[in-house]
This record gives sequence, C-alpha cells and structure tokens, in this order.
Amino acid sequence: MRHGESPDTYDDFKRVLSPKGVLKVGEIAKNLKKFNHIPDFAIVSKADRTLETYNIIKSSLKLSTAENITEKLYNCNIGDIIDSLLIVDKSYSTVLIVGHNPSISRIIEILTNQTIYLTPGETVVISCDKINLWEDIYSSYKLWDVLNVF
Repeated sequence: MRHGESPDTYDDFKRVLSPKGVLKVGEIAKNLKKFNHIPDFAIVSKADRTLETYNIIKSSLKLSTAENITEKLYNCNIGDIIDSLLIVDKSYSTVLIVGHNPSISRIIEILTNQTIYLTPGETVVISCDKINLWEDIYSSYKLWDVLNVF
C-alpha cells in the first residue's frame, strides 16, 4: 500500500495526510474488509504520512497485528523491502506494507511481473501459493498473482 495523499511541505518526513487522503484510506480499509484481506503483520515506514495511513487502516479494521515500524522503508530500495519481509515469522501469512513510491510500486512489479504504479492511498493485494516461508521470497519473483487493486 502506498501512503495516502499528503500536501507537499518542506519536511518530507513530517508530511501528514490531506483530508482527501484520509477519506481515501478509509475507503481502502472498507475494501480490505469487504474482500477479507485482513493483515496479521504490518511493515510500515516511520514517516508521518505512512504511520497515519496505517493507523487509519488499523483502527478501521480493529487490527491487533504485529508490526514493524521502520525508517528503513523511507527512501528505500527493493532490497530494503525484501529484507523487511525476510524477517517476518512464518506464522504470519498476510502482510501489509505501507510505504512510498517508487519502491512500493516496483516491488509489486518484480513479484507479479505487472506494472502497477500506485497513486497515493492506492493498494494492491497480491498472493503467492508457491512459497511457504517469507525467506523463500527470492525464488518467487514473477510468480505472485494480483488479487485486487483498490
């Protein structure tokens, strides 16, 4: 998931969601619930707008997920996202990543072999039944299926 819409400000890390961004993220939460895409683990960039995005999802879905709130996803590359997934315990099967472009869109392209450029607040739900452990992610490039785009 890409963070919700936020106005440009001098301090990029401290940007918060716009009113439109808050509404859109609320709609995304409704769609996640409607289609039963409920995460049991979350990896979230520590930037204010991604934390706000995640907190709206968490509150709307009444989540009690385990979380990894990290600066590593801010201005990150694909390897940073993969590294964050590699340490997810095998007991978690549905992971929500709330991050930034271009890396969040690029990881979707690498895993699904589809180009989907996420706009602010947009979410792509992907699935791969060909891996059993998160550490197997390297062998699953281009094997993930796109289930939904919200």
